[in-house]
Order: sequence, then C-alpha cells, then structure tokens
Amino acid sequence: MQETLIWTYTQKEGEQEAFEAHKAFLGRWLFSASKDLRLFIFKQKCVEFRAEDDKVKIAFNRRDDSDCLSSPEIEDLELGESIILFHHQWKSIPGCELIPPGIRVLDYSSADKPHYGEMIAAVRNARSTPELVEIAREWRDFYLATFRKDPLLRLKHQALNLFAPLNIALQQIRHFRKEKDFYQLQRLLEELKEDWKGSPPFSRAPFSVLGRLWYLLAGTEVHWKQANLAPPGDLYLPKDRNGEEISLHIWIKNNFSPKALQTLAPWKELQKLAGLRKTRGGFTINRAAGIVALATALENHVNDRKLEGWENFFSRAENKSNLPGAPVKPPLPDFFEWYRAINAAFDQLSEGKPHEPERIDHQL
Repeated sequence: MQETLIWTYTQKEGEQEAFEAHKAFLGRWLFSASKDLRLFIFKQKCVEFRAEDDKVKIAFNRRDDSDCLSSPEIEDLELGESIILFHHQWKSIPGCELIPPGIRVLDYSSADKPHYGEMIAAVRNARSTPELVEIAREWRDFYLATFRKDPLLRLKHQALNLFAPLNIALQQIRHFRKEKDFYQLQRLLEELKEDWKGSPPFSRAPFSVLGRLWYLLAGTEVHWKQANLAPPGDLYLPKDRNGEEISLHIWIKNNFSPKALQTLAPWKELQKLAGLRKTRGGFTINRAAGIVALATALENHVNDRKLEGWENFFSRAENKSNLPGAPVKPPLPDFFEWYRAINAAFDQLSEGKPHEPERIDHQL
C-alpha cells in the first residue's frame, strides 16, 4: 500500500531557507522510485484542518492568510490510515483538534537536538527529487521509531519551557546585584510584579507555574480540590498513538512494569523535585517541599519589591554574605540547581538509565 507523507515547514531556525531551496518540488506530489511513498511538502503557515460532514481534511490554502490564497496543485486531502502528518509543533496548526484518533502525527521541534539540525541540513543539501523523497522516508522512520519516547520528549520540553522565564529573571536579578545596579533591579521587580498578577491557574507567578508542572507530571491524578487548586486550563498534554492525552505518570505506566514504576529512580526524583507525593488514589502536594517554599518566597519578595535579601535565593558560592559564622547553606533551594536536576531526571528517563540521579549539595 502506498503511504502519503505530508511534511510541513515553518519560518523558524532556517527551515524556510532549507526547504525553499527546492521551490520546484514544493506544492506537488513527489514519488519514490518504487511508488510506495508519495510526498507533499508545503509551508505550514498555509495549512489547516477542516471538518466537512463527517470527514476531516487537511487544506493547503488557509483562508485567513493573504500569502496562502493561491492553492497548490492539490485538493484538500481526507485524513485516512495511509496518511502520515509530519509537522513542526502540530498543535499550532488551526483545526488540529479535529484530527481523528489513530491518525499518525509526527511532531518535530528545534529542541530535538542534534537530530533537528541534521534533518534540516539534509533537506538543504538534497540534490534531486529522489534524494529528497528518501530523506523524507529516513526522517519519517526516525520519528516513527522514536514515537514511544515522543510524549516524554514533549513533556520535558514543556516542563523546561515553563520555567524558562523565571530562569531568565533570576539570572537578571543575580547580574544586577553583582553590578550593584539597583535602579534596573527595581524596574525588573516592578515588571515581574505586574507579570505575576492574577490567581491560579491562569497566573504566571512561580507557584502557578509549579502547578502546571504538577499537571504535566500527573495530570488529573493530582488531588486538585484537596489542595484547594484547579488544574491549569491553558496547558495541553501530548498524545499517544491513539490520540489520548497522557501525563508523564501515564507514559511511565505504559512503558514500564508496575514493579519498575515503584523503583524507577528518575521518576521518584521528579516527584520529589516537583513537590508531589504519591498516595493510593493519586498525588498530593507536599507543601514542605523546597520548590514550594521557593516559589512562595519568590512571589512574596517580588510583590514587596525588596532590593535586599536576594542572597537567600542563590547558592553559597555566589553569596558574598556567607562570611565566617554565617549559615553554611542557604535557607532555600537554589533554583538553577533545581532546574538542572529536573532536566537531568528527564534525560535519565529518556535514556533508560536506572541508576540513582546525582545528588546536589542541599535539599531540593
């Protein structure tokens, strides 16, 4: 049976340059020598999914973009079992929620290092139509082979992205303190106070962001009502092959035995780092966890726009206040070490490493 591969590209990270080096091949069918694969490459900004009667089709002339009024030499395609969709962050495509369960959707990202760069370079350097089709086949097979890990990679990407703004803000605070630029520090604190306004689950304040991490890790299994919280309404979990949204806990249950689930060191470490506690019926919030205390303290410090006391938020090596007789350890966990530990635990899950994660100096 002939398979159909729809490969779309964006304007990010050099994709447009790489694909549009082959403009003569875009917007038309390309076939493998054996005719077992037909390939269609098009710019993603012009793609959308539409429901027609009881069918879902992929369209290539998005109506709300003036650059997409000219249709390619192809009609809308009904989604069926022989079609594989290959997109850059497919949830950004209008109508993506219409894609029926069971349709194979391969999602690539610039975070897929080093593979993403290798793929784009291969496209850029293709010299002929047959070579371009075989490159598409190679990367289709690669992403199909790694499909089991794909939800894990998406969850890791989402988790790290959640805390990226806080990571940047704390680096700026550290820099302004070092330079004794208290004017810029004051301005930054005012901006953060404004950015962090609102109540969970919609706020961007550290505690609300932490709630989003809990949702990525355990989804609806978190006892939200018991914690007087609501699950975030602006966060979507990745999907498995059947189109079902899955948290990290469900992904682990699908890929490890029940015995392994009880002893899987990176998963246990992620729960501890995030401040989650497993119970018989789900997960509760460990209010005594270091990251919970850190998130709360950060919000209070920013809301009070305090210029002093920031040494408590950074490691002892960076804290010039740690003179003889001062406490050896900061009273709060260091965010940067916590952030690296989250990344490392996800990596160990991805690599299948069963050993205990490396411990850091103080309690997280």
